[in-house]
Amino acid sequence: MTLVVGFVAQACGVMGADSQATEADGTRTQVEKIWDDQGLLFGYTGSWAVRDLVARAISRRLAQDGFDPHMEREGVRHLLCQTVRPVLMSVYANYVPNDIAEAKRKLGGRLLAMGSDSDGYWLLEIDEDNTGSWYTDRGFHAIGSGSPAAQVAIGLLQNYNPQRLSLEQLQMLAFRTLGVSITVLAQHLSGPMRLWNSDQSGRFVQLTDTDLADAERRVELWLALERESLDEASTPPVGETLPEPVDESAPRKKHRRRQTR
Repeated sequence: MTLVVGFVAQACGVMGADSQATEADGTRTQVEKIWDDQGLLFGYTGSWAVRDLVARAISRRLAQDGFDPHMEREGVRHLLCQTVRPVLMSVYANYVPNDIAEAKRKLGGRLLAMGSDSDGYWLLEIDEDNTGSWYTDRGFHAIGSGSPAAQVAIGLLQNYNPQRLSLEQLQMLAFRTLGVSITVLAQHLSGPMRLWNSDQSGRFVQLTDTDLADAERRVELWLALERESLDEASTPPVGETLPEPVDESAPRKKHRRRQTR
């Protein structure tokens, strides 16, 4: 199993992944599933051999013609699909059983790409059929066989709309989503988790171990506050009543300060 998640807001983006790869014979190794190239950020899930072919093809294409990483997003989608297509066609055509559907199932992977243009940060998936799909409006997407766990995790956190969050908050959301997924699927997903995010200059950088430790502490505080809020919202003991919800639209009463003599 494998998992890559992406979160974008208008002014920032975060991508994270677990580190486990499983070979055909069941051997497990640690790999880096996220990389940056010419100002774009990529994550890949699927056959590692195909991933290398896709990454090299993208690197060669972006190095040509003075590629602008902030070009209009539809132009990037067209360019990436155009670049990935011959790689997939060659891989599927050379599959020994000569069965395209079987080749896609065995060798097909998914590419998650992130970048920014004049309208802000965007999030794009290119699947095993070379179809490019946008997930910018949602602000979140997950790829890989572990993605159902991430979808459930983010579903439980749907009140936290990624598009309205700061970079620090996106880091926390990504850390928590990955952490829950790795815990639930411990036999199939494994840390250490990797996080990348945009910086103030618009580049993508990988978080250090110190950065990850800081994110973990913030998430632990977040969880503690959630536990306290559950206690406050739960049914009170007999004889006590829940406080009335605050009506934010109602005018607030002014309280006089007590005079001290």
